[in-house]
Amino acid sequence: MKRISLIINFLVFIASASLSFAETSHISDVQMKELVPSKTRLVYSLDGAWDVSTDGSTFERINVPVSIQNANRVILQRNFSIDRSMLNSYDWELDFLGFNNEAEVFVNEQFVGKFISNFLRNTISIPKSVLLPANNTLKIIIAKSDKYASFANDIYAPLQTSGMQRSILLIASPQLKISSIAYKTKMNRDFSSATLQSKISINSKDLDKLFRTSNSDTNKIVSNTRDFALQIVLLDKSTGSNISQSEMIPFRISPQRTITLNYTFNLQNIKAWSFDDPNLYEISCNIYANGNLIDNYSVNCAFRTLTIDSKDNSSKFLMNYQEFHFKAVNYVENIGQNGYFLSIKKIEEDFKKLKVLGANAIVFRYNFPNPYVLSLCDKYGLLALIELPLYNTEASQLGREILLRNVTNQVISLINTYSSHPSIVAVSIGEGLDDSSPEYANYIKQISSIIKKESDWLICRTTYPTSPNVNNNNIDFLFFREYISRQKFEKINDDYSRLRNTVAPIPLVMSFGVPIQNDNHNGYSDPLSVEFQSYYIATLYKIALVNNGFGCLIYNFNDYYSDRPILSTRYIDEPITTSGIENIYGENKSSFDVLKSLFNEERDNIINIGNYSTTAYIFIIISFLLLILLLFLLSRFKRLQEYCMRAALRPFNFYSDIRDQRILSPSYTYSIGFFNALSFGIFVESVAYFYRTNEAFEFFLNIIIPSVDLQKYIYQIIWIPIVGVIVFSLMFIVALYIIAILIKVYAYFKHIHIHQFDAVSIGNWGSLPFIYLLPIDVVLFRLLQIDTVFFIIFGIIFALILISTIFRIFRAVSVVFDIKKSQSYIAGFSTIILILIIVFACYQTQTNLINSMSYLFSNLM
Repeated sequence: MKRISLIINFLVFIASASLSFAETSHISDVQMKELVPSKTRLVYSLDGAWDVSTDGSTFERINVPVSIQNANRVILQRNFSIDRSMLNSYDWELDFLGFNNEAEVFVNEQFVGKFISNFLRNTISIPKSVLLPANNTLKIIIAKSDKYASFANDIYAPLQTSGMQRSILLIASPQLKISSIAYKTKMNRDFSSATLQSKISINSKDLDKLFRTSNSDTNKIVSNTRDFALQIVLLDKSTGSNISQSEMIPFRISPQRTITLNYTFNLQNIKAWSFDDPNLYEISCNIYANGNLIDNYSVNCAFRTLTIDSKDNSSKFLMNYQEFHFKAVNYVENIGQNGYFLSIKKIEEDFKKLKVLGANAIVFRYNFPNPYVLSLCDKYGLLALIELPLYNTEASQLGREILLRNVTNQVISLINTYSSHPSIVAVSIGEGLDDSSPEYANYIKQISSIIKKESDWLICRTTYPTSPNVNNNNIDFLFFREYISRQKFEKINDDYSRLRNTVAPIPLVMSFGVPIQNDNHNGYSDPLSVEFQSYYIATLYKIALVNNGFGCLIYNFNDYYSDRPILSTRYIDEPITTSGIENIYGENKSSFDVLKSLFNEERDNIINIGNYSTTAYIFIIISFLLLILLLFLLSRFKRLQEYCMRAALRPFNFYSDIRDQRILSPSYTYSIGFFNALSFGIFVESVAYFYRTNEAFEFFLNIIIPSVDLQKYIYQIIWIPIVGVIVFSLMFIVALYIIAILIKVYAYFKHIHIHQFDAVSIGNWGSLPFIYLLPIDVVLFRLLQIDTVFFIIFGIIFALILISTIFRIFRAVSVVFDIKKSQSYIAGFSTIILILIIVFACYQTQTNLINSMSYLFSNLM
């Protein structure tokens, strides 16, 4: 019975955990009303069953919204009907709430539009000429866009999918409608008086088909008049009461035109919008003709300010003229294992959690937010900051015309679509950008000019202490984040203090977070444990508190599925970025409670330290045993000792024995090759294992191992020391046999006969210097734990050994083949250069090797 009970509980847990993703319920009427706040427009959801194909020929019935993995091209198709009486009465359009890539849209096989979404809301008008008064066929072809370049250098990039991840709405609007409502607010310090400047854009279509919407007789043409009136009403959104309204503003408009009307409200005793009191108003606009309501449309409105007060070399944030500190979290709209985005219901639960947490700001990372989510920010009083999807983007990428054009278009669309949301206060123009490059200067000049001209949003970016940080023109404030998260807290403190002085008076907000293993509860002495995340956040929050009054940004609120395997936390087969304070199933980690206490100035939580040692004694043991074995063999077998001495000190005489076909013991030769290989394997695995949690090291591996499948194997190998030593040793042996084959090939062209064993002997004894790594292997891992400067020292030693080995092999070839050393060197270096050129060409086409390596060393290390 107990076992059955456990099984049932487990199944219930799995079912409830998957609801976050499986509950991709269709958009509700309440949500549609929030998204299209109009009394006169008809809104239909196109959620539901669609015919979906990834190969262009085979279609499957799938519910939309949906996201599809590993598909370069997706075709979605469905039918929709329009009543004959309504077809010409309204202007019809498709409202896409956002998806990942580029789409071509067809109605009844007629092309109606093409655009890149990147999860931005987009609207496409459907020409009347393509619509039918019965069944219509909507087809959407989605293909990958150039947006992927913006995530190429981010090791924590979210899972990239295709498909239609958010809802599509079919909207019927009157032939004369309000196309946009923009506004600006201004208030005195005590909010006793305020002004609201509104800018209303009105668009006309076929005015001959204009219908009344104020009564049940919706099929009666109003008249052929071109004289209309606009009335603007300011409402308290919580009560619906009328705060103020304009008089009837007459206007004339011709068909197929757009005009703009302005009106200013002078108001008294307005309530400010803030985290504690998110007082919302609503600007409701009505168009009338002969007393009949033609169109109605509304937007949220609020009275708030967020400014930066700079004096001398210091500054501070002011929210509604009061000093403000960021208590912000990054938020990533996640994709579940079944390919669905989180349901809006789950997102609403997250927002309630954010209020409990005490967060006052949210940074939308990677993807532009769902427009309904921004309505939640308005509702709950959460400041919204939106990141442009540029992460660790190299200067060469930033200078690409297509990327710059796409980002520019997205910024314009972002402002046009979302500027009415009072919660949006800032746009981040990217993370880890090389601000010393002319490409960056051109980028920030172009993007900032648009933002400053068309909105009141602040401009920020995230920078690393290792970045140049020389160009902060047009930047209002910065986020500071260590790219390598697991560093000594003293170094993070010093880096922040140094950078703060460098960029002053620009505010520098500290951003921090660390990925961990969600099932690791070893205490914070283990840097991969859940407790360490709590300890990390608590420590850095206090550092941020002591050093500045700007607040902090937590990286991240939630875990999410990643696009590639994660080395640092060993989430390899099922890649998950685990830096969130909420796990992938929506459950709080202990760091949530710790952060809640910090944000709300509550009692500190007790965090278990544990008793965990980070020293990998396996390397010390293996190296020590091999060293003992080597010393024993050298003392036990004098001939082996003699061979080693001659090969090391008198290589000419030693290789002459090979040339003159003197007997060389195979057992000694293979034994030396065995020790050389293991010395190499232990050294490489020790370094890889030590740096496995280092983001810069993982960035480097992403460059040299572009294949995701190969990354999975290598990452698993690195995490298992014994396996790593064996694999890297075998790689060394394979390299020696490749060298033997190249020697045989060279002998063939020189018409020289050489035995296979002699060719192998050249490689084995030529690589003898690698055996000197063995005593270093004994202490390497422990010394790296003491100070990473030892990596530079031992790296130089390793490079010298490698160079020495190359020259020894070239010299051995000249002796065995009885040719001049210059001939051997020319042939050898020519072979190496040829191999390097081939490898470089392959990498350059796959990963843009030069720019990626340059970015790594100049911006991340």
